[in-house]
Amino acid sequence: MGGLMSIKTSILYPEFENIISLSPAFWFGYPRILNDIEKLSNNTMTYLYTGMKEGHIFGDHVNNIFPNNWDVDFSNNDNFYFSGVKNINDSFELYKKSIKFFVDDNGLHNETSWASAMPEIFLNLLNN
Repeated sequence: MGGLMSIKTSILYPEFENIISLSPAFWFGYPRILNDIEKLSNNTMTYLYTGMKEGHIFGDHVNNIFPNNWDVDFSNNDNFYFSGVKNINDSFELYKKSIKFFVDDNGLHNETSWASAMPEIFLNLLNN
């Protein structure tokens, strides 16, 4: 839950002005997290990453686990994961918060995928 907690921590402690959120576990507190983003400091820059193949982390099909009334794609586990993270990105944009959204077409929910995303995220962080 580190990706989600990095966002929540910066909301609670605005002195953390740079967020790197890798594959956030949005379903903990969803959809409330979408509204919480409004409380994020306008000085905060967020780097949000997700892979398109992260649904493997769920042991069952997601429509058997989560409420069907959520505004996410339940067609398969990968689409569920991506659509939830995309909704987080859309909430950042709605509230005019600074964000860079990185999507890896082959990314999984693991350290190898996250490590491959870090060089680009760090370059963006250094250039801002």
